[in-house]
Amino acid sequence: MGSFTRSELARHDWRSMECGCERTAEHLSQVLQSVADGQPDTVGALDNHAFIQSNLMEPAPAVVAVAMAMLVDAPSESALSDAVWILWCVAECEGDVDSDEPTLFSESVVQIRQGIWSLYGELMRAQDELTVERLLDILRVAETHPERLRDYRELLGL
Repeated sequence: MGSFTRSELARHDWRSMECGCERTAEHLSQVLQSVADGQPDTVGALDNHAFIQSNLMEPAPAVVAVAMAMLVDAPSESALSDAVWILWCVAECEGDVDSDEPTLFSESVVQIRQGIWSLYGELMRAQDELTVERLLDILRVAETHPERLRDYRELLGL
């Protein structure tokens, strides 16, 4: 696990958050460590915990922050793919980014926006069609300058 991911995991008080399973979110920290270490078939454990169908749970913004850190220092393609999947799941949830009241969705999107260049970097490097599609979906939700996304799509022939 890279130093950015380790630092981001440590920044959040997982015990104080209620998980979608109605326990504390402390176990999500362990799941995210496994994902960051590239352990196969671990990322799905976030489903029904950080997000349930199209609804975000309390730990979602923290999970997003860790996933963004994973984009920077993912040790493997599988960890990188898992980080993109996490972000995509959140971006596909229901929510209003422009609400006057902060929501789990808007807080999560703010986390994504803070690292938007990491998403564009991955989009430029991505070889896998599914990863490209997911990155574009995330960017459609998070990008505050739609013309930039349009320009990158044109550059990449997408």
